[in-house]
Amino acid sequence: MGSICSKCNQPAITFIRYNGTHLCKDHFLYYVTKRVKKELRKQATIRKNSVLGVAISGGKDSIVALELMYELFHKRKDIEFIGISIDEGIKGYRDESLPIARKHCDNLGIDHIIVSFQDLIGKPMDEIMKSSDLPYGACTYCGVFRRYCLNTTAKKLHVTHLVTGHNLDDEAQTFMMNLLK
Repeated sequence: MGSICSKCNQPAITFIRYNGTHLCKDHFLYYVTKRVKKELRKQATIRKNSVLGVAISGGKDSIVALELMYELFHKRKDIEFIGISIDEGIKGYRDESLPIARKHCDNLGIDHIIVSFQDLIGKPMDEIMKSSDLPYGACTYCGVFRRYCLNTTAKKLHVTHLVTGHNLDDEAQTFMMNLLK
């Protein structure tokens, strides 16, 4: 027998490990939205005429970030949204995810910009990694270049807030990788 929601006794779809709560779909969506709102209040003030740039890879985390930001702010006519995707230039890597990102932006009526490493760095990632004198693995360079592309594009588009869909697992992984290095 499956678990039931700690709030309403409906079937639970998830278990929040760090607080021991089982949540149904409705309470999980409420919980996530409440946490995002709290984090927004802590990190940013969305003022009149803000431009929200959402980094959107086409993966589940960035799609959720896009949908949540849209849900929270789309009724404000003084807020503009822009979806920003990065094409790293890794053969076959973004073939499926970029169309997903485009589709979600189109469905919400949001402009979608795709920027490539080739355009901003001068070489695709596949070509960058062919250099034999690079002391670190591809992920090290790719992450730095991707962030550079996001920041440069956001600045060019006058984005006032750049939203990324990083989750707690992403943060913990980054911390552990840096600690172990």
